[in-house]
Amino acid sequence: MRLPQEMIVLYDGECVLCNFWISKIKNNPNASCFQTISLEQWKKNNEQNASIYGLELPDSVVLIYNNQIFTESDAVLKIVSNLAGPMRLLLIGYLIPRFIRNLIYRWVAKNRYRWFGSKNAC
Repeated sequence: MRLPQEMIVLYDGECVLCNFWISKIKNNPNASCFQTISLEQWKKNNEQNASIYGLELPDSVVLIYNNQIFTESDAVLKIVSNLAGPMRLLLIGYLIPRFIRNLIYRWVAKNRYRWFGSKNAC
Protein backbone atom coordinates (compact mmCIF):
# COMPACT_ATOMS: atom_id res chain seq x y z
CA MET A 1 0.00 0.00 0.00
CA ARG A 2 1.39 3.38 -1.00
CA LEU A 3 0.90 6.04 1.64
CA PRO A 4 -0.12 9.52 0.50
CA GLN A 5 2.33 12.39 0.67
CA GLU A 6 2.22 14.68 3.68
CA MET A 7 -0.94 16.64 4.26
CA ILE A 8 -1.07 19.85 6.28
CA VAL A 9 -4.11 20.24 8.52
CA LEU A 10 -4.84 23.72 9.88
CA TYR A 11 -7.33 23.81 12.73
CA ASP A 12 -8.74 26.08 15.43
CA GLY A 13 -6.34 25.51 18.33
CA GLU A 14 -8.75 27.02 20.86
CA CYS A 15 -11.64 24.70 19.99
CA VAL A 16 -12.07 21.64 22.21
CA LEU A 17 -13.88 19.73 19.43
CA CYS A 18 -11.11 20.51 16.92
CA ASN A 19 -8.41 19.41 19.36
CA PHE A 20 -10.30 16.17 20.03
CA TRP A 21 -10.25 15.32 16.31
CA ILE A 22 -6.62 16.37 15.93
CA SER A 23 -5.71 13.93 18.72
CA LYS A 24 -7.56 11.21 16.78
CA ILE A 25 -5.47 12.03 13.71
CA LYS A 26 -2.23 11.99 15.71
CA ASN A 27 -3.09 8.59 17.24
CA ASN A 28 -3.97 7.03 13.89
CA PRO A 29 -1.60 4.52 12.24
CA ASN A 30 -1.31 6.91 9.26
CA ALA A 31 -0.40 9.88 11.50
CA SER A 32 2.96 10.29 9.79
CA CYS A 33 1.12 11.50 6.67
CA PHE A 34 -0.24 14.53 8.55
CA GLN A 35 1.30 17.73 9.78
CA THR A 36 -1.09 19.57 12.10
CA ILE A 37 -0.80 23.29 12.79
CA SER A 38 -3.24 25.52 14.63
CA LEU A 39 -4.61 28.43 12.60
CA GLU A 40 -3.29 30.75 15.31
CA GLN A 41 0.24 29.38 14.92
CA TRP A 42 0.02 29.49 11.12
CA LYS A 43 -1.05 33.13 11.20
CA LYS A 44 1.70 33.97 13.70
CA ASN A 45 4.36 32.32 11.52
CA ASN A 46 2.99 33.93 8.36
CA GLU A 47 2.20 37.46 9.55
CA GLN A 48 3.09 38.96 6.20
CA ASN A 49 0.71 36.62 4.39
CA ALA A 50 -2.07 35.12 6.50
CA SER A 51 -3.57 33.51 3.44
CA ILE A 52 -2.80 30.33 1.54
CA TYR A 53 -2.47 30.59 -2.22
CA GLY A 54 -4.45 33.83 -2.04
CA LEU A 55 -7.32 32.25 -0.09
CA GLU A 56 -8.17 34.04 3.13
CA LEU A 57 -8.01 31.58 6.00
CA PRO A 58 -11.43 30.59 7.31
CA ASP A 59 -12.06 30.00 11.01
CA SER A 60 -12.36 26.26 10.45
CA VAL A 61 -10.40 23.24 9.29
CA VAL A 62 -8.22 23.63 6.20
CA LEU A 63 -6.37 20.82 4.45
CA ILE A 64 -3.44 21.50 2.13
CA TYR A 65 -2.72 18.47 -0.03
CA ASN A 66 -1.04 18.24 -3.45
CA ASN A 67 -1.02 22.06 -3.72
CA GLN A 68 -4.81 22.05 -3.34
CA ILE A 69 -6.85 23.63 -0.57
CA PHE A 70 -9.78 21.77 0.97
CA THR A 71 -12.16 23.42 3.44
CA GLU A 72 -15.30 22.58 5.38
CA SER A 73 -16.74 19.10 4.80
CA ASP A 74 -14.42 18.44 1.85
CA ALA A 75 -11.41 18.86 4.16
CA VAL A 76 -12.91 16.56 6.79
CA LEU A 77 -13.75 13.81 4.31
CA LYS A 78 -10.37 14.07 2.56
CA ILE A 79 -8.62 13.74 5.93
CA VAL A 80 -10.78 10.75 6.91
CA SER A 81 -10.12 9.09 3.56
CA ASN A 82 -6.42 9.00 4.43
CA LEU A 83 -6.86 7.58 7.94
CA ALA A 84 -6.83 3.93 8.89
CA GLY A 85 -9.35 2.05 10.97
CA PRO A 86 -12.98 2.58 11.89
CA MET A 87 -12.85 6.35 11.35
CA ARG A 88 -13.13 5.54 7.64
CA LEU A 89 -16.82 4.79 8.29
CA LEU A 90 -17.30 8.56 8.23
CA LEU A 91 -16.72 8.39 4.47
CA ILE A 92 -20.43 7.65 4.20
CA GLY A 93 -20.62 11.45 4.29
CA TYR A 94 -19.75 11.44 0.57
CA LEU A 95 -23.30 10.17 -0.03
CA ILE A 96 -24.66 13.50 1.22
CA PRO A 97 -24.63 16.33 -1.35
CA ARG A 98 -21.84 18.86 -0.70
CA PHE A 99 -24.16 21.82 -0.09
CA ILE A 100 -25.97 19.88 2.66
CA ARG A 101 -22.68 18.62 4.17
CA ASN A 102 -21.37 22.17 4.26
CA LEU A 103 -24.55 23.52 5.84
CA ILE A 104 -24.17 20.93 8.61
CA TYR A 105 -20.45 21.69 8.91
CA ARG A 106 -21.11 25.45 9.24
CA TRP A 107 -23.85 24.86 11.82
CA VAL A 108 -21.52 22.76 13.98
CA ALA A 109 -18.64 25.22 13.45
CA LYS A 110 -20.84 28.15 14.46
CA ASN A 111 -21.94 26.42 17.68
CA ARG A 112 -18.77 24.51 18.61
CA TYR A 113 -17.68 26.86 21.41
CA ARG A 114 -21.14 26.85 22.96
CA TRP A 115 -21.46 23.07 22.80
CA PHE A 116 -17.89 21.97 23.54
CA GLY A 117 -16.18 25.05 24.99
CA SER A 118 -12.76 26.48 24.32
CA LYS A 119 -9.36 25.72 25.79
CA ASN A 120 -9.30 29.19 27.39
CA ALA A 121 -12.68 28.83 29.11
CA CYS A 122 -12.63 28.94 32.88
